[in-house]
Parts: sequence; C-alpha cells; structure tokens
Amino acid sequence: MRKSYLFSIIIILIILIISLLPLVDGYIFKIHYLKFLTSLEQSKGGMFKVNVQEYRLGWLHSDVKLTLASTRNNSQSATFVINNQITHGPFVYDSANKHYTFALAAVTGDTYLPIDLQQKLQSGANVAFIQSRGVVSFKNKWTQIVTVPSFTIQDIGTVTIQDSVTNTIFSINGGKINKINVTGNVGSVNFVADAKSDLPSMSAAPIIINQELDLQQDGWWNSNGTMNIANVSLKSRDGKQASLNNIELTVQKGINANNLFDNKMHMTVESINSPDQSLAISSLRFDVAVANLDPSGLQQFDNYHGSLQHNAAADLGDRQALILNMLTATSTFMLDLNMNTSLGAVALNCNAALKAGTAKPASIDDVMDNAVVNANFRIAAPLLNSMIDRKINAMSMNASLNAAALPPMNSPDVSQKMIDMFVAQGYINKDNNDYVSVIKIENKTATINGKPFSPFMPMPGVMPGMAPGPVMPPMPVAPMQPPVNDNDLDAMPDFSQ
Repeated sequence: MRKSYLFSIIIILIILIISLLPLVDGYIFKIHYLKFLTSLEQSKGGMFKVNVQEYRLGWLHSDVKLTLASTRNNSQSATFVINNQITHGPFVYDSANKHYTFALAAVTGDTYLPIDLQQKLQSGANVAFIQSRGVVSFKNKWTQIVTVPSFTIQDIGTVTIQDSVTNTIFSINGGKINKINVTGNVGSVNFVADAKSDLPSMSAAPIIINQELDLQQDGWWNSNGTMNIANVSLKSRDGKQASLNNIELTVQKGINANNLFDNKMHMTVESINSPDQSLAISSLRFDVAVANLDPSGLQQFDNYHGSLQHNAAADLGDRQALILNMLTATSTFMLDLNMNTSLGAVALNCNAALKAGTAKPASIDDVMDNAVVNANFRIAAPLLNSMIDRKINAMSMNASLNAAALPPMNSPDVSQKMIDMFVAQGYINKDNNDYVSVIKIENKTATINGKPFSPFMPMPGVMPGMAPGPVMPPMPVAPMQPPVNDNDLDAMPDFSQ
C-alpha cells in the first residue's frame, strides 16, 4: 500500500514538474530577453531606444510588444513597433528545420515600419514589413528565418529578398550580453528599376554574412564582419549588362588598445565583366582604413548627421567642427587599390597623417599646415593610353573639329603625345611598360616625382610661391568669322515691317 502511495506521489510530482517547465522556461527566457534589450540600448553608438510596452508572461506562451524609437529623432514617424509571440519550452516546433526539438523557446515576430518609411516604401500601416520565426536554445543560440516582402520605393524600383536565414548566439556575462555571433544566408536580392528611374536593375545571389560583436568596457561594440556574394548582375535600361563575381567584403571597426577608434574595410572581386569587351578586369582589391579617431567626437558626428533637426544648407561650420573633434594627433588614413586587366595592371597607394609630434588640430588650417600625404601611382602603358583615348572619344572632339573645318585628331596619337609631354616634364616616369608617379604633400607644398606642383593650377604671378602644374598644350580653336561691316548690314533684309 505504501509503495502504491509513494509511486502515485512520484507520478504526481513528475506531472507537476513537467507542467511547470513551460512556465519556468518562459520566466528564464524573459530574463535573458530583457537583459538583451537593455544591453543593446545602453551600448555606445546605439541607434534606438527600446521601450517594452507590454510583456504578458503566460504558462505556455508569452506576448511581447515593444517599440524601437530613434535616439536621433523624437518623432513618432521614426518608431518601429515589434510584436513577439513566444512559445515556452522545453519542447517546441523548430520552423527553420521543420521539426520539434528541445529548446528554451520558439519566437515569432512581426516588425512594423515607422510612418514615414511606410509611405516611402508603399507599405500598408497594418502590414508587418519584417517577419521572423525561430528557436532559442538553452545556450542562447537564436536560429531565425527572416522574411521581407517585396517592397517598392516610389520612382526608384522594387526590391525582393528571398530565402533569408540567420543564426545568432548571445553570450551573457555579469548580467549583460558581451558577445554576439551572427551568421546568415540570403538566397537572393533582386532590384527592378522603376520606369522613371535611370538606375540599372540588379540581382545578387547567394549572399553569406558572418559577424562578431564584442562589448567593450566603455560600452562600444567592436565588430568584425564579412560578406560574400557569388554574383552580382547589372542590367541598364538600354540592355547593356555587367557582372561582378565572387565578391568578398570585410569590415573591422571598434576601439583599439589606445582607446581610440579604428575602421578598416577590405574588398576583393575575382572578376568583372563589362559591356566593353575590349577591357576585361580579372581581379580587384581595395582597402581603405582610418585609425585613431576620437570616439567621443565620432559619436557627436554620428548623432549630428543622424538627426533630422539640423539645417543641412547652413551647417558647414558645424561639420568642420565635428570633423576636428574626431581627429587626434595620431589619426591616419590609408587607401590601397590594385586591379588587373587585359591591358595591364593599375595600383594606387595613399597614406595621410599629421606630422609626428603635432598636437590635436584646433582648426582646418592646422590640418593643412601639418598634413603629410604620400601617394604612389603605377599604371600599365596600354591601359593609360586606352583610358585617355576613351576620354577623347567621349568628348566628341572630332565632331567639333569637323564643324570648324579642321582636320580630325587620331586619339591614340593625341594620347601618346599628352603622355610624352608629362614624361618630358618629369611628372610621369617610365618604368619598363608602366608609368609611375610619386606624389607627396608636406609643409603645404605638393610635389610629383620631386617636382613642385599645385593642384589648383594657378597662373604665374597670381599666387607667388606656388609652382604651376604640368603645362597642357593649347586646344585647337575654330577660325573666327570675318567681322560684319556696315555695307553688309545695309544689304540685310528688314524684318521689322
């Protein structure tokens, strides 16, 4: 008898525990979810203020309504509304993999756009613009399917996003989310230009995204993200087509060891097919970086340009001040470009910084006085000739010369003569089959291959102390018509009667 009672009690306890598990899971999920929202809102550079308007915690499921209001504009037109429906674990349906699984919760969400975006994207007021459904594991791994319906931007075009899936893992330490890992796949993104738009139609597929974010002690998020696109196709309104293959984009930004801000971007393209069959690009590599910016100045600059309260037509002085606030004595800029084509290679490397030992600039004049710029440019001779030929042909010079009764120009001859002239002046050096120029700016003086040069091309004597740039040959001038004399005027018919 006692064994029978004991067995019954155990069964009842098991049923009670199982029955309470969804409520316990829902409570645990609520704690993690609210900490996640708070952590994102308190991070530096955050664009939105989170307001949980309602969180109804139930036994088997919960309903959450929250708003994301722009930190840069108090208008209701800049507020997103998100409705989440949460099914508590420990046994939920995984929409991504289409089966039931053990997990902390299953979450579906509907995101509604701000009023102004609804109008611009022609989206209905009661239609969710972003829909998501996914599962949250017991280790805070979020697996989501995100769908965005086709939307139209008035007078620009229609965008369609297909097969978008993201996986997000949050790491929580000390009550805060201190690390976020995101991986995502997008089947395709298609853009069809509007009849009134001159933009080309575009298709990109597939797209793979990876991003890691680490929370720093001062609240900034350091991020390292990559995006790979297998193919991007473009088609202009006149039927011309171009494509870029195997694009890889990497962006790294955040606070460095000196508590200053760095931002680096690296991009490679395996090949580019253009409508012009005479020039094929086999590879492209592009790097650009800024380092040692003032984080507080960067935050002010970002807030200012994100605000809708300033007058863009009257804020030049404000922008200059904001740029100066971003700069430090050790701020640097770097640009590196390498491209291989069927006509040869082109390479450009540029570095800019302030003189060593210079204090933080207090004015634009301080920047100009202490700037040190070094640039190296190298281009294959056939490629440079081809570029100049295209420019001459695009200017339709021969049509003008023909109208002026002058002989036509042979663009290859003209381009080579122009290049030879710059070589003779020393602004271009010939290195085997390449042309090379080394540009340097220091102490407010610019040189090309060691020769003084002014990018403003001043007239001699107008700006003493500044050397003129390369001398260009005079363009042919159409002969003037002979002047009209009084007798000719008298012979002309009088139309005033």
